[in-house]
Amino acid sequence: MPMLTSIRSRSGSPPAMPSSKLDSRTPLPNQSPEIDNIQFPRSWEAAWEAAGQANFERAQAFLFFYRGDDASTNSELRSIAANPRHRDVVSLAASVQRIVFGNRHSTFNTTSLLQWMRFVLIKSQALTSTKTNAVRDFFFDPSVARNLPQLPQDPVVYQYPAAPLKVMIIGGGPTGLASAIALAEKAGARVEVHLYEGRWIQQPGSSFVSYPPGARRRDQVVTLQDTVTDLMSDRTRQAVFGGNPERVWPGSSNLQIRKLEDGLLRRAQDSQFRDLIFLHASQVRQDNLPEYGDFHLMLGADGAGSWLRGAYFPGQEEEDQQSRRAGSAVRLYSPAPTPRSGALAGDAAMTVHFWPGRGANSGMKAGIAWADEVARALFHGQFVGLQTSSLGMYHDFLQKLQEREHGGRSLPIVKQTGDPDMMAWLMRNARLIPHHVAMEWLVGQMRRDGVRIQRRADWAFEQVNNLEPQLREILEKMDVVTIQEMAATFPWPTREMAGAEVLPERSVVDACLSGRRPTEISKVEKQTKSKKQDKKKKRAEISVSASEISPAFLASLVTHNKPAQRSSWRSFSFSRTPQAVQS
Repeated sequence: MPMLTSIRSRSGSPPAMPSSKLDSRTPLPNQSPEIDNIQFPRSWEAAWEAAGQANFERAQAFLFFYRGDDASTNSELRSIAANPRHRDVVSLAASVQRIVFGNRHSTFNTTSLLQWMRFVLIKSQALTSTKTNAVRDFFFDPSVARNLPQLPQDPVVYQYPAAPLKVMIIGGGPTGLASAIALAEKAGARVEVHLYEGRWIQQPGSSFVSYPPGARRRDQVVTLQDTVTDLMSDRTRQAVFGGNPERVWPGSSNLQIRKLEDGLLRRAQDSQFRDLIFLHASQVRQDNLPEYGDFHLMLGADGAGSWLRGAYFPGQEEEDQQSRRAGSAVRLYSPAPTPRSGALAGDAAMTVHFWPGRGANSGMKAGIAWADEVARALFHGQFVGLQTSSLGMYHDFLQKLQEREHGGRSLPIVKQTGDPDMMAWLMRNARLIPHHVAMEWLVGQMRRDGVRIQRRADWAFEQVNNLEPQLREILEKMDVVTIQEMAATFPWPTREMAGAEVLPERSVVDACLSGRRPTEISKVEKQTKSKKQDKKKKRAEISVSASEISPAFLASLVTHNKPAQRSSWRSFSFSRTPQAVQS
């Protein structure tokens, strides 16, 4: 049976939602009006008015006169109602939760007693302070049905004061932080996000957390694609770049991981997210997971070595062991101390390291897509029962993203230079290339690339008309062996790995409709037009023809043989005669 109580953090009970009257909350955008309605028989309304003068007296009467099928339950309710220790409605409800329900629901469906207690709490307007969170979280759990299967014929309708969906995110890197921020922005008070990261430290005398000065890998630079940062809100993007992104290539910006993580961490601790995002400087492991209490949804953003993936998404490694299949939502039941609904994002769902910055870009993109689907499911009541289908579209998105990142980006590098023996052979033979041949090929290749890139409308720098002399000046200062190795090895296949990005549709549409990024419309149109071509490219076997290999390297093959029994070379067409090679 599923145990559906509230999350308990290390610091105690979770904070309350902003105080407001239960029936005064306005509907959120794009949600069905009926989702948050709860119906009661009109006769209950009349009985409440006749039960007494004060709400506490009325609540006592409702408990005393409840008549269910279980005689022992009826007796327990009468004992609770008659207990002189109870001074208010909340204490009565807490005793019913503990004694009668045993702090757990036996089903995701609503029972008669549960609906009876909901009526008492709504009519008494008791859930208005932080002290009532545990009662609110239990009786108005968002994963339990709002109404009885058989609706009353002549109902009175109230706004359902749903408790927030309790979300646990394991991993406080860029993916985890971006996911928490996006979800809090999109779902608001309907979620309570707890983010756990073992690298964080608690600042003395403060509730804020930060990274320690000596945290590893923080000086590395990532390339953030505009297609990803455009999905962020203006305030989140401002927190990351400070209004001054460092442009190096068109359509992207370079940033130290330190600045990216610090910016997202500051944003997550913004006053806008008070009572929505809670950061915990704690390392969650499989063996201590039960210590962190109950939750509805868990997101694994703990990197490529994710224990979560191995524990709860077994058997999802692909045959080539180069990548991971997307982690779809899973449902695991209590009393086993395991998460009931989970998903993976970033390197926890896939490992992409061959393309600069792709791990961060793919992770944040996946996190934003996940937030889209969680918010949508909440707005439409699809988390009732914690059905796996509630995150079905996220699973589909992650499958497409994985296919794009691995099939369209990582695989070309694996096939081209992924063989360690092949790379070693290339480096050994590089010294046999004449220096002047290597120099001429590099200058020509770089000049062509430079001219092509400068013609782009989004080139961020001034035009340079005398590229070739500057290239020669720089290359001539480099070591001869370095020049030879640069010519012998394959250039980074940027153009071959380009193509339409896989983007979360909901965030793209929201950005277009809001006018925040008008250029997104043209990007979507461009992606739609290139969809067929991109699909064909991904299906085709990725190989490098002889015409794509540097003349300097082909010249060296005239006198030197390739490694024996290397299947990786079959598509390279090294059967050319020496006369066909031009230096």
